[in-house]
Amino acid sequence: SFDYAKVEYGDGIAEIVHAPTFDHFYQDTGFMCAIIIPYNDSCAGDTQTVCVTIYPPIANFKDNLLL
Repeated sequence: SFDYAKVEYGDGIAEIVHAPTFDHFYQDTGFMCAIIIPYNDSCAGDTQTVCVTIYPPIANFKDNLLL
């Protein structure tokens, strides 16, 4: 557990989180590495790096038009 964590998402966005779970929505595609640094009593803990690949959405429309 931690008091808070600094999270840098790899897309120019960073934030301080106080909950053990959090989310982030990427606005662009590509390979991104998030860096998470937990803090207890203002002391930094072990840094965790998590990398993800964000793919573009794939449209899957079906034509259901009845004539």
